[in-house]
Amino acid sequence: MSIIDKHIFFEILRKYQQGQASAEEIRFLHAYYHSFEVYPDFLVPENEHLHAKLEREIKNAVDNQLNQYQNGIKRRKLQKLAFKYAAAAILILSVGSYFIISKKQGTKKTEQELSLATRIVPGGNNAILTLADGSTVVLNDIKNGVVANENNAVITKNGDDQIVYTLNKNSSSVKVSQNVLATPKGGTYHVVLPDGTKVWLNAASSLTYPTEFIGKERIVKVNGEAYFEVAHNETKPFKVIAANQEVAVLGTHFNVNSYASEAAVKTTLLQGSVRVSLIENERTKQTSVVILKPGQQSLSNQYLVVQQADIKQVMGWKNGDFIFKRAPLDEIMRELERWYDIEVEFTTDIRIDRTYSGLLSRSKNLATVLKMLKSTGQIKFEIEGKKIKVTEIN
Repeated sequence: MSIIDKHIFFEILRKYQQGQASAEEIRFLHAYYHSFEVYPDFLVPENEHLHAKLEREIKNAVDNQLNQYQNGIKRRKLQKLAFKYAAAAILILSVGSYFIISKKQGTKKTEQELSLATRIVPGGNNAILTLADGSTVVLNDIKNGVVANENNAVITKNGDDQIVYTLNKNSSSVKVSQNVLATPKGGTYHVVLPDGTKVWLNAASSLTYPTEFIGKERIVKVNGEAYFEVAHNETKPFKVIAANQEVAVLGTHFNVNSYASEAAVKTTLLQGSVRVSLIENERTKQTSVVILKPGQQSLSNQYLVVQQADIKQVMGWKNGDFIFKRAPLDEIMRELERWYDIEVEFTTDIRIDRTYSGLLSRSKNLATVLKMLKSTGQIKFEIEGKKIKVTEIN
């Protein structure tokens, strides 16, 4: 967030919670409370009561402004303009002195505390391909071109982050091989399967698939997180096995998050239709099945639950962002562990259930991200190599 100092925001937020904020500071808070949706690199600590109160006040303030104008501008557009110009005006007129003071305080200490984290860079295009004979190829170490010939398929590296499988029409082999594409912590990669299906792998994930889809089904297995754009084929369903669930489609776009460290497998549908089923529930000895519509998400563990999804948040990783919406601290730190290849430890006194909202670019180094979290005034970090200890600020 480039036009406001975050320390000012949180100081005013503290005063507001204690009933000590001035009228100008309250107007300032109204303008900036949802700024993480507009400005990147901003985190807001969540508080249900505070959030609801501010929501009501912001709505009333915006409605009052809207009622003063009858110029034909659509409500949504005017609302965005109201926030934008109110924020800029309040910043210039009300808190110029706060900005100068805040710049002089705390910056040097923060830089010293987090200087070690500047060495921990974000992830990038990095994956290992395991071929049928067990040999491996470190994809970011080789040049573009043919990677390998697997019986009936030619594997080609195309660009920095993609491999493509092309069926060899001249091959007489009837043998189908299984390949595994795996990303380490801090790695992502993209593969085009033999049927034209496109798959993007997030960090610390793997995809197991055949070099050619034969038979009545196209079956792959995923661990971790992957986004699929499935090539349509009415006669040959595409199935994804992830943990204890199966996703069956004909042709569609969806995301599967099946990290073992998360409480449930999440399947989110962007386009088309998918059927999600549990692979025999050990508790009930029954198979649960749900059909997802675009915008819906299933959560599966012992049971299947369907809810509306925040597509922007779900797809943040693929689009190069961390997007948190009331996310618990431990969930945030697990994402950082996977992307920055770090090890996180919490002290016993810390509240890992405290939630935060914000948008951060995944291209930032770890120091930048930790500074954003530290700026909430609730937590701090001790750094030793790639070990990060999270402690409470008393």
